Parts: sequence; C-alpha cells; structure tokens
Amino acid sequence: MTRDNRIGLKNNTIIHFRNKNSGEGKDVQITGEIGRGASCIVYDAIYLDNIGVQHKVRVKECYPSHLPIHRDQENQLIPSEYNRDKFVIAKKKFVDAYKQSAKIRNTLGLINSTINSTDTTSCNNTIYIKMELDEGSDYGKYEDGSLKSLFVHMKSLAQLIQKYHQNGYLYLDIKPENIFILPETDEHIILFDFDSVVTLEELAGNNRIELSFSKGFSPPEQIQGRRDKIGKHTDIYSIGALTFYKLFNRVATSQECNISATYPFGKMNYANEKYHPKLYRAINNFLRKTLSTATIPRWHDMQPVIE
Repeated sequence: MTRDNRIGLKNNTIIHFRNKNSGEGKDVQITGEIGRGASCIVYDAIYLDNIGVQHKVRVKECYPSHLPIHRDQENQLIPSEYNRDKFVIAKKKFVDAYKQSAKIRNTLGLINSTINSTDTTSCNNTIYIKMELDEGSDYGKYEDGSLKSLFVHMKSLAQLIQKYHQNGYLYLDIKPENIFILPETDEHIILFDFDSVVTLEELAGNNRIELSFSKGFSPPEQIQGRRDKIGKHTDIYSIGALTFYKLFNRVATSQECNISATYPFGKMNYANEKYHPKLYRAINNFLRKTLSTATIPRWHDMQPVIE
C-alpha cells in the first residue's frame, strides 16, 4: 500500500473564507484532522459568527495523494515542476465536486440528506471547502446500540442511495467516515463526500473519468477501473461491506466475499444466544447477495436491500 506522505495543517491554523459578493470574510480555525481521501485532507474547524457564537464546521483541503506536493513553512502547497499542470487540473476537479454537491443537495428528495457545502476559498496555493456540520458523529466513530439499530441505519443508507440511483447517480464511496449519524433518530443519516459521485450517463460515455476506491469497501470492478462492469450493484456491494465491518469490527476477507461464504456470527457484535436461527440465515443471505466479488450473484437493484 502506498505511503501517505502528505503533511496536514497544524491545529489553530486560520483559513480565511471571503464572501466574493459582500467582501466580508470569516476566519475559520482548524481544530484537528479527521480523515484523508485521495483528493483531500478533511479537518474539524470552528468559526465565530457576527454576534460571537461559535460554530463547528468541516474544512476540506485540496491535496491529492497521488501527486508529489510539498507543504512549506507558510502552509503553501508546492507541486514539483513536472506536476504543476496536474495540480491545476486536480483543483478544478475539486471545485467541480463542490458544484456537484450543491446540485445533488438541491435535487428532489436529497436536500436533507446531503451535507451542506457552503463556501470555497483559495489560499496556500490550493482550494478549501467549508461544510456546515450538524450535531452528531461520523459512522466510523459511532457505535450502534443494538443489532436492530445497525440494520435501521443500513436501511436508511440503502433508501438514500436508492434516491441517487433514481436520479441517475452512483455514489461509489460508501464507507464509515462518509456517513454522518444524527443523534435524534436512527432513520436520518447524511452523506458527506461527493468526490466519487458519477452519473450513469458519464459511465456509459466515452469521456475519461477517474475512478477512486476505498480499500475494504469497494468491489473489484471499481478497484480495477472496469467502468463497463460498474453499476448500481457497485454501491450495493459497498453497503454489504459496511454492514460486515460494523458487525465484526473489521473488513471482510476475500474468502468472505464469496457467494458460498459462511460467517462467524458467534463472534459478531451483538451476538446473542436468544436470536432465532432464522435471523442468522437472513443476515447470511443479505451478505451473500451484497458482499460478493462476482457481480452476477449480487442484487442489481436497491429495493431487495431495503426489504
């Protein structure tokens, strides 16, 4: 696995977001790094509004992992001379993903299930995106209180991804840190990252598109960049992989992604001798129909996942 040599921003670093229309700005203070993607580093941050009330936000910094980019003492991101043009292209794609997020958020049925990216700014020779943060936590840090709660969250996720599919999108980056759990209800979740979202039309076209993947949560066709093999079933695999991860506190092995796989339910979270064998058979079937490296055995529509 390629080592990540990127250097994140230090805590208390200030990023200034300036309103292009009013000229007014807000200083956003970095409070900690929370995750890394192929194109960016994500931070927790805070800012004060006009009456001094503190608000929590997240800040995404365009900082591609595949390009050799050095951060100097002034926090400037300096690409090698050979990669300058590639970094310019990466920043454009980063802004395009921000625009995509806004478009998705305003799509019917998705406005309350998509994190609100509210502003961008250019400094340190890169681009930053500010996202309003609801009270709650990402699914990587959240522990379901029961097996029922876990599957309620999986059903909510499947219903949300189904809306993407119905509007012609594939999400293609389902993993714990991209899912935000709200404290009020198990039924309401929010998706966080949109760098990997593509339309079915784009996949079917001839234009070049870059497909990223998340180890442990993406299926073989996505890892291999087989765009002719990618479809709704690709997101379905990731839901199965996430379910397995939350059940067993680890990603599935290659043997456990086989249509004839058996699963160690006695070692899973929430294991209980009182559960009826029928429940384990249902979970077993769910994993076999989602978490299969072969595309044919998988469900190819989200409705069976929901049911």
